[in-house]
Amino acid sequence: MKKKKTGGRSRQILSKQEKALILALFREGKTDLEVAKVLGLQRKCFRDVLAYNKLKFTIAGAKKIADEEVVRSLYERACGYSHPAVKISFDKFGDALREEYTAHYPPDTAAATLWLCNRQPDKWKNTNRTELTGIGNKPLEIKVIFDEKGKTDSGKDGSSPTKTTPQTE
Repeated sequence: MKKKKTGGRSRQILSKQEKALILALFREGKTDLEVAKVLGLQRKCFRDVLAYNKLKFTIAGAKKIADEEVVRSLYERACGYSHPAVKISFDKFGDALREEYTAHYPPDTAAATLWLCNRQPDKWKNTNRTELTGIGNKPLEIKVIFDEKGKTDSGKDGSSPTKTTPQTE
């Protein structure tokens, strides 16, 4: 990287090879931090270099390509897929035998769940909910009783503060 002095601040100009390397790394799915480390820069400095070299939108496009590849792969995994494959084996004489076949992968329910939870969150939610209610579905009532010194009343055995729930059915 060449450094250019402007207004007392050092700016780094990327070569064509460095720009191509950065785009290739982002297309592979690398993060900002990982790409910055390859270039030997801190993340903040790396972002400044990208802004100075006007690569922000180009990099957004490279990241989008990587994201689309993951989306396609997740979709295939969720629905199941097949692809051509080759099996190499050896006969008793040591000669290689090449056998072409179609490998089949069944749908994966975890991938399908992840896909649906993200694409249709109003219909598919992956949440846990816990509710506490008192007797007869009334709100839970908790009382903490203080002693004269302002401390909670713990039993002689060092147990937790006294809690009462005066509800009867």
